[in-house]
Amino acid sequence: MPQLRVRTIPVFVVSLPDCTERRESISKALFNLGIKFEFIDAVDGRHGLDPQYEDQIDRTTTKQNGKILSDAEFACALSHLTVYQRIVSENIAYALILEDDAIPSLKLAEFLVECYYRDAELTQLYCPRAYVSRWGSYALLQHHTSYVRLPRVPVVGAVAYTVSYRAALHFVNHAVPITKEADWPRCIEALIKNRQCRAIYPPLVGHPIRHPGQSLLAHSERIYDKTSRRFFGVYFPTYRRMIESWSRTPYKLIGKRLP
Repeated sequence: MPQLRVRTIPVFVVSLPDCTERRESISKALFNLGIKFEFIDAVDGRHGLDPQYEDQIDRTTTKQNGKILSDAEFACALSHLTVYQRIVSENIAYALILEDDAIPSLKLAEFLVECYYRDAELTQLYCPRAYVSRWGSYALLQHHTSYVRLPRVPVVGAVAYTVSYRAALHFVNHAVPITKEADWPRCIEALIKNRQCRAIYPPLVGHPIRHPGQSLLAHSERIYDKTSRRFFGVYFPTYRRMIESWSRTPYKLIGKRLP
């Protein structure tokens, strides 16, 4: 039995109660790393969102922003919000949040033991093809680098990240009603502007490549959103989405895109 080495930071795994295979897989992986953790039951939106959550989301604003989130996507964001509320209510300084299909690497335990998470209010441990700043990076764990995230460019990837009490409190106070996915809360921009959002590359946590039928978010209504705005077979994005995309261009030009 491995010794539980990581005792200074709570680890929460967001998972639907009936996802037994995923729970078994990540339980084994974290156990082998000697990392103690706790499951957080996720909000289930696969068959529609429970009416009790409607006052915590804003479908109208979401649509005005150029997209339609599925109930499963809203449920995912609500699940992460539940963890933030837990962090705030228990006055937890820092916590690691994982989704149940995360694949922890051997370096994850070392990252936690060495307290590298204290360098930012939020640190992404999985960030596919992220745009990062060319300045402010530093090496850690021999072959990894910590980068500063760029403003205006979406922070994709809520599979694995550390979050501070201050960041969790900020999300609890400003992320409701929910209008964005879990990996891009509408209020995260404030953290990025203060250079308090970082990304680690190579990632300390992996994520499986799933076929559409395997993904719990596979039937996203964003597909419908695009279909509903096709004319003669051509997709036309909303004006707001085009403006938003153009506003990111300067940051992308001065930044660096990770593989």
